[in-house]
Amino acid sequence: MTNDELKLRFIWAVLGFVALLFIISPHPHQSTPAPAESSSSATERAAKQHEADIAQDQREKQQYLTHAAQRQEPEPKPLTAAEKQHLREEGTRKFQRDVWRDGLEMTVKSRGTTLYLEYVLAGDAFAFNFGETVLNSENRSQLRKIGYAKVLLSDGLGRSWTWNL
Repeated sequence: MTNDELKLRFIWAVLGFVALLFIISPHPHQSTPAPAESSSSATERAAKQHEADIAQDQREKQQYLTHAAQRQEPEPKPLTAAEKQHLREEGTRKFQRDVWRDGLEMTVKSRGTTLYLEYVLAGDAFAFNFGETVLNSENRSQLRKIGYAKVLLSDGLGRSWTWNL
């Protein structure tokens, strides 16, 4: 989940909480007892006031969301070479654990800007599927962000496949 999605969920949660507080707190028009009147006109008046309150809440929510959408988040600063290297090392260790959890006898290494994968059962079909699924555009983008330039898959017996990111 991206930061923007988290922020939007947080905003909706806060708005829901505020709406709940608004519902359970006494409203100014309810603080003084009304003079005795017929129950049907009091009910109609209360219904109209309730509709007006809902409309006002919706206008305020829309205005808030419009202003929030117009505000621009500052661009995140680019990662330094050391930060990228650290992310590559951490990512390599995590990926290694993940492939082992999936039962794949694969070795994952990171050297400079190349991600090396050694998988004894790798063949043309595996390499094709790996390139199509694992190295989809989103993953390629993430790998590029942390400084990888290419991915090399090897069967450990002399055959290899390379993808430039």
